[in-house]
Amino acid sequence: MLPFFFAALSGALLTLSFPRVGHPAFAWVALVPLLVAVYRAPRWQAGWLGLIAGVVHFAGTIYWIPNVMVDYGGLP
Repeated sequence: MLPFFFAALSGALLTLSFPRVGHPAFAWVALVPLLVAVYRAPRWQAGWLGLIAGVVHFAGTIYWIPNVMVDYGGLP
């Protein structure tokens, strides 16, 4: 269970490195938890850990989509 936490932490740190939320320095340490999680993990588990990190990061960075749809797409 701990590797999945590290994968989610890595995704959250990547999200914190984006301009609206945090500081770019987070990007320098964001992949360290993921690398710790996949060290000596089987390939299938390493793939899932990378997917979890990516989904957490994606979920944290889609905040701008509704504004773009309203402002430039003309949607209510």
